[in-house]
Amino acid sequence: MTITEMVAASRIELASPRAQKPSYRHLLHLSVGVVQSFFNRMANTGRAWTIGETVLSVSSGTDTCTLSGNIGKVLDVVTYDPDNQEGTERQVPFHELSDLSGDFRGLGASIAFYRKNGQDTLYAKVRPIPTENADYYVSYSVGAWAQDASLDDSPLLAQHHHLLVCQIARDALPAAEWSNDPKADDYKRQSLERSLSRRIESYERDFGQYIAGLNVPRITYREEAFAIE
Repeated sequence: MTITEMVAASRIELASPRAQKPSYRHLLHLSVGVVQSFFNRMANTGRAWTIGETVLSVSSGTDTCTLSGNIGKVLDVVTYDPDNQEGTERQVPFHELSDLSGDFRGLGASIAFYRKNGQDTLYAKVRPIPTENADYYVSYSVGAWAQDASLDDSPLLAQHHHLLVCQIARDALPAAEWSNDPKADDYKRQSLERSLSRRIESYERDFGQYIAGLNVPRITYREEAFAIE
């Protein structure tokens, strides 16, 4: 289900309210927030659900450079030489910036990734200071997915998209109108909120069990027997 389809489905969940009540723009704004929250929850499981790759180019005599891309968390760094397809990749250690102090001469390259001044730009500091140009292949988990997504993109885990649609619809209830009768609309709003909340609770249990078992091959239960002597 794409973002556009989620917006349309959320209007269905709202029992077809008046046009622009809520507006498409309002539903789209809510959709972006709900989907990004979904990604954040998956990222917090420790599993990299969607991965990007970029090349970090380091120049001789320069120890700091920036990386492009929607980078959430760096996962792996390896040597990269496009002119030597027979070469063997070597993993490059990376650290927190505070751990990069010290003498790294003779130990090979080591890199610290960091952000500064509250900005999204990701910096890389290399030690020891490079004496020749070099490229590294950096793999990372995607950060703000919605930032670069299009309306025709579909978020991960399609089997749980009904949860997202219900959350979008519930969030949009205050902006929904069906008639010229405020009292009737308020009653309908409350009824829909109860219905959506019950379904979200059920869908959340399924999703919660799914992400709880991501780092475990299977969920098992142990039966214990007790005896009285």
